[in-house]
Amino acid sequence: MKRAIFFAFVALSANTLFANAPALDRQDRHVMEQASPRTVERMDRKEPLTLSDIIKLSQSGISDDAIIHYLKQSQTLYPLTQSQTRRMLDAGVSQRVLHAMLHREM
Repeated sequence: MKRAIFFAFVALSANTLFANAPALDRQDRHVMEQASPRTVERMDRKEPLTLSDIIKLSQSGISDDAIIHYLKQSQTLYPLTQSQTRRMLDAGVSQRVLHAMLHREM
């Protein structure tokens, strides 16, 4: 019983820790400060990202996991049109990121 409680506490603590962690690590942040300072400003203020922000993140080599982490933190849904979806795909945004934009999964 004590062991189960301990593991539940560790799992809850880890979820809380990572839920509040910044989406960008130091290297990614440096890359994005050079590529798009406004995107970084929006992320720092925990504002929803624009479609252009998400494209810039993807094109700058920021991992899908980091982008999805931020999308989950912001809890923003993006009701994308077909043309917006095509624009995102053509710009190199992954299916995983598009899925996260369209579906809130907590």
